[in-house]
Amino acid sequence: MTEGDGVSFAEFCYPVMQGWDWWVLFTKRKVQMQIGGSDQYGNIVAGIDIVKAARASEPDPAKRLSNHPSEDPVGFTVPLLTDSSGVKFGKSAGNAVWLDQHMTSPYDLYGYFMRRPDADVEKLLRLFTFFPMETIAEIMAAQTAEPSKRVAQHRLAYEVLMLVHGEEAAREAEAQHRMMHGGAVPPTKPQEPGQEYLAKDGPTTPNNAPRADMILPKSLIMGESIARILFATGLVTSVKDGHRLAAQEGVYIAAMPGFRKTGDPSMNPSQLTWSPVKIWFPQETRRYIIDDKLLILRKGKHNVRIIELVSDEDYEKSGQKYPGQPNQGRLRLFRESIKALRAGSTTPGDVRKALLEAEMRDTAKEQEENKLEFPKHKNPQQVKLEKELEKLLSDKEKTEGSSF
Repeated sequence: MTEGDGVSFAEFCYPVMQGWDWWVLFTKRKVQMQIGGSDQYGNIVAGIDIVKAARASEPDPAKRLSNHPSEDPVGFTVPLLTDSSGVKFGKSAGNAVWLDQHMTSPYDLYGYFMRRPDADVEKLLRLFTFFPMETIAEIMAAQTAEPSKRVAQHRLAYEVLMLVHGEEAAREAEAQHRMMHGGAVPPTKPQEPGQEYLAKDGPTTPNNAPRADMILPKSLIMGESIARILFATGLVTSVKDGHRLAAQEGVYIAAMPGFRKTGDPSMNPSQLTWSPVKIWFPQETRRYIIDDKLLILRKGKHNVRIIELVSDEDYEKSGQKYPGQPNQGRLRLFRESIKALRAGSTTPGDVRKALLEAEMRDTAKEQEENKLEFPKHKNPQQVKLEKELEKLLSDKEKTEGSSF
């Protein structure tokens, strides 16, 4: 107010909205306590007043809630976690991290703590680890002696990852980080040849990378444009975006100059070199395949895809799908429906039901992604298959109708 800037209507109403939200939770879910950062003190106090006022103003005695002190709303605030510049950690500050590995991957979480400045790392070691104070003092002494090695950041990141995702995830994230930044890779448990590329347990999505659990068919890597490969890995949202990124040299591909597959010594990831991807012929991508089965791509500093190449048959057996995979949309549905109708293995009713469900899924997906709806352009092949399927359905339905 001293500066004359004023507040927006949304900011002015925010305490009332938060207080009403608490009142609904108080009545529906018996939520009696609200916990927040110290910057939420005013909103929490306003919420307490709103809950008490709404409870007291209920005109129906049968619906009126007890006003006993033991059932009053309670607020609880904690000091904010801030960095050395005084900026808080959180969504509103734009620097939030998530414990859910699908929101923030273990690799990204490790990298986040590796980027903490030296002025913050001792405080974070005290807050986020169970190290004794003596151990923290030793870590900081090593950090002071050789700041370039970032000993404290590595210990902090590893300890947090181990607490959140487990020791195996912490080891993997540390190895990947050292690989990406040219350091020595920590020793790992002995493995059978090729086992280092096998998929890990648990759900896999493109944004879980970087881990060597993303597989793609060789036919895609060997025969398609780099833009389609980028789209398939999830680094871009469309083939057009992949062309644009490659033209701008905004993505990098890993290589190992002089590496030859001889069985021993094995590939040393710390020797990777990065080259900008360009718009090249598909055969150019083959030059960057490591050990005949591994392709590594990077967008920015930390968004990495480590891809194992498998045969088309093995990829089909895996049951996975990649963005832009051919014959996975309406065209495939049309072909399979025509084939099943001709073979007599399905009925026209089942086919029409499947088509309706596919249409509903597409509509729901568009609404979820908040896409603007434009008239859908159908390619000639889709138009031809639609006509063929509709004719076949009509003939089958007439045949079934005349049989009664």
